[in-house]
Amino acid sequence: MTGDYAEKGTYHEELDPNWKYYPVYVEKKRYVFEYLEKFKGKKILDMGCGEGVFVKELKSLGHNIQGLDFNYESDLVKRGSILAAPYPDASFDVVLCLDVIEHLNPTDQPVALKEIYRLLKP
Repeated sequence: MTGDYAEKGTYHEELDPNWKYYPVYVEKKRYVFEYLEKFKGKKILDMGCGEGVFVKELKSLGHNIQGLDFNYESDLVKRGSILAAPYPDASFDVVLCLDVIEHLNPTDQPVALKEIYRLLKP
């Protein structure tokens, strides 16, 4: 583990309900999970997924999902950059990239979007 995970561990797994972004996080999760129901059985990638909290939960709900993160890896999360993902073209039906692109350097944002496009099946 590197970055925040080396210092704080898997801090997203048990969120503090007093965290100021907690209500937004809960609503975002509800929306994403509801939206993904129509993609059951489809191949999903969560880019910049951190410790893969959504990946684990969605996998337990029967989704074919894997994660990618620059600073973390596990059985469900591959370590790699969203600027050069270690997957072949057209590998996924759905690509999630939640709360990530806005944290990139502005010159890297178009690169990340092109990478998402590259990974998506037509």
